Amino acid sequence: QQYQIDAVKQCYDIMKKMGGFMLADVVGLGKTVVAALVIRYYLEHNKDNAKNVLIVVPPAIRSEWENTIKELDDHNPPFRMADSIDIVTTGSVASMVGGDIDDDNQEMSFEDKNYDLIVIDESHRFRNKGTLMYDSLDDLIENIRRDTGKNPYIGLLSATPQNNRPGELQN
Repeated sequence: QQYQIDAVKQCYDIMKKMGGFMLADVVGLGKTVVAALVIRYYLEHNKDNAKNVLIVVPPAIRSEWENTIKELDDHNPPFRMADSIDIVTTGSVASMVGGDIDDDNQEMSFEDKNYDLIVIDESHRFRNKGTLMYDSLDDLIENIRRDTGKNPYIGLLSATPQNNRPGELQN
């Protein structure tokens, strides 16, 4: 769809200029596809510098993300973006900075990975500063900044970016 292509261009331009982007569309407009295309464009156009992408998703939509990435790879060879992407569930972010088991009881080995781009689907789940999920994500970003000297790009996806207070949007 043309509106999705326009959104990809706008998100990418904003990300490069501001260090990240927020895609806040209503349910069903294809935020997953748009974000996956932003990731693909980023990886294709930054081959020398871009190495690792992290996608944080609720468990219920992990397979949707995996299928979207597989479809994009199947329809656009020879470049395979899946080789540069790790997908984790929202509850497993804490294990990335301190533990080694995710919420699906799968071993995780992210200790030495520094992500260039982090995309967070259903980002409104991280709206409350001071929670384990929020603080773990903040720690992960700080660890990357400490190790690389730069912040990763951040992409936030949500159909409900603000639920109650404006501070949620700031967080």
